[in-house]
Amino acid sequence: MREAALRDEGYLLRQRLSVAEAELTFLRQQSQRVSALEDMVQRIAPTKSFNPPSHFPSHYGGGGGGSPPSSSGGGDGPSPGGYPRGQRPEISLAPPTLSGFSAPKAPRYAGFSMSERRVFARKYEEYIRECADAGLSLGVRIGVRPIGSCIEARSKLFAASMHFGKGVGEVTHQEWVSYFQYALDYHSPDYGDLVEKIKTSVILDENDLDIDRCFDKWVLAYWGLLERNHMMSFHEKHPKIAVEALCYGLRPVAFRRMIQNHLKLDHKHLRNSVLQFFDFVKLKMEPRLELARAGNPTGLVIINDNVVIPSSDKPKRQRRLRPNRPTTAFIPPAPAAKTQPGKVYNPSAKTPVCWGCGGAHSLRDCSVTAEADKKGLPIRS
Repeated sequence: MREAALRDEGYLLRQRLSVAEAELTFLRQQSQRVSALEDMVQRIAPTKSFNPPSHFPSHYGGGGGGSPPSSSGGGDGPSPGGYPRGQRPEISLAPPTLSGFSAPKAPRYAGFSMSERRVFARKYEEYIRECADAGLSLGVRIGVRPIGSCIEARSKLFAASMHFGKGVGEVTHQEWVSYFQYALDYHSPDYGDLVEKIKTSVILDENDLDIDRCFDKWVLAYWGLLERNHMMSFHEKHPKIAVEALCYGLRPVAFRRMIQNHLKLDHKHLRNSVLQFFDFVKLKMEPRLELARAGNPTGLVIINDNVVIPSSDKPKRQRRLRPNRPTTAFIPPAPAAKTQPGKVYNPSAKTPVCWGCGGAHSLRDCSVTAEADKKGLPIRS
């Protein structure tokens, strides 16, 4: 068992080493890209400063004469706006762009409830991340809009008066950050309800034979449950309770007992980290699913994440053999005198029916039908 534990730990360490190497390679590429962008900016940077046209008035920063714009109507002088008549510049309503794409736009908060605060806080966090990524890739510094300026006037007045007890102008930037950070960190006071939900709703699908899809659905169910209950830090604060609750959802039962035995005996360290527990379960799932695929007699076709059995491989319906049902029709007993000598009577044989009178005897043994009619009946039938 010790060798198996060391082999599993070695496999996990190799996986983490490969991920670290990939991240290091990505950072080197980003550094080279930033250096190349800086060199390109230095090559194409303008050497001359912008000088406004001479017809701009002096109070607009132009180099023209110091006289203010004329307000008389007529002539070729400047318009009341300070521009030459007939040459008013066009105003662009498009948002500013950074190297060809639009600059990140800050979200707006116009709510009052905890859920609305949480949604805005996530959007603002994404906005800051977009600004940081754009500045890093372009090699420029992008100004981030303060969080207090992204709040509508009515919502800001409500939060300042009811939550802070201050005026709108007295609330600082750090207080607004703490106001929205509380919405991200908020959770219900009882973890016991969450543990029961994990045991009953986070279930491993034993019918899915694709290891990656089966594992991802299981992990996504756990993560979605934490997000809906606003307890994203549950597995960091209480990893042992989280691992114990996740074990209840492992299927089949034999696989769950095997994982629980490993946690009790030679892999006790996995109870201190939910992520390591996930890696260990996926490692043990691979041979189980491989064996299940080998024992599956029919080929399964996956269409839009649904398992479809081909028509040629579908099991055919088998007919069940039914016992002989007793007949309800009245069958008169055959007269013993009409039995031909030398012929053995078989009671299981089919009873004959006379074509002339309909009795339980053959036509030639019928005493009611005339001989002339006996010769003509087969011909008419």
